[in-house]
Amino acid sequence: MQVLPVRIYSDKFSCQKNNFNSTSPINFKGFDASTFLIMQVARNGYQALRSRKTSEFIRALEYGVDAPYSENFPNVVNALTKTPDALYSENKGWLYWLNDRLPHISELRIRALDNLSYINDNSRVNIQTKKDFIKSLFDNGHEVSVLLAEQISGLDNSIYKSFKEEILDICFFSRNYNRIRGSAPPYDSGSLIANDERRPYFVYCWLIDSLKEAGKYNPKEMTKKFEASYNNLKFLAYQDTYDFASYIRSRRGAINQCKNIILSTLRDVESSHSNDDYTKDVLQEFMDDYNENIRDI
Repeated sequence: MQVLPVRIYSDKFSCQKNNFNSTSPINFKGFDASTFLIMQVARNGYQALRSRKTSEFIRALEYGVDAPYSENFPNVVNALTKTPDALYSENKGWLYWLNDRLPHISELRIRALDNLSYINDNSRVNIQTKKDFIKSLFDNGHEVSVLLAEQISGLDNSIYKSFKEEILDICFFSRNYNRIRGSAPPYDSGSLIANDERRPYFVYCWLIDSLKEAGKYNPKEMTKKFEASYNNLKFLAYQDTYDFASYIRSRRGAINQCKNIILSTLRDVESSHSNDDYTKDVLQEFMDDYNENIRDI
């Protein structure tokens, strides 16, 4: 991952949107402690963070991701890029007990994603900042969500088309990502992204679990394949099919494989619940979505 320069600002932060162009060398003098921690990690990675400063750093990130107009916002994004979700997750309860409730890094990553458009594409540094941050979601096992698909599809194709294709290839072909995808924990109802919003397929997962009685599938493995296939195609459907026509042609085999996984699984669900009207209604709802958004890819 490219090491990006950390910006130096005047003492008074600007309130002008997208004023993120300075690439001067870092100078910590005159900054408050929270800003210092953000800039330190943005420059040197989370390894530079002293363990006793972890909770203070997370709190600084929390304030930073919700202040996208601040000149320091790109540094917040860079700091998050270089901070793994594992720094603070549900397995790090000692931080929870020592402090007021701290948001998990995975949650902060999603909140920063929601504000990523506040960084303009008016410099190579800004563009690379956005690219590296988006990759960090996949590096940390985040499943493709509606928000992620919308944010990536909204990037200017004249600048980001090859990057979008790279991200799509990660979803379709990366063994490492497909091994860890979905490992980021779902968010509770009080957080920014609700469970069903982050995982748009959530309502259908029980259909696959119901096949366990027939002994036909390992439900956990099959559910993961189904989820990944569905989200890959939904993600692709968010892109401009005209601009991505050559990409779609060149990846036809992978696309058809995902379609086959979805359709064959649903056929098995339907046959095993032939007398269940509720299941039929849910399947029809899913097929309507499939036919409208995925079938013609």
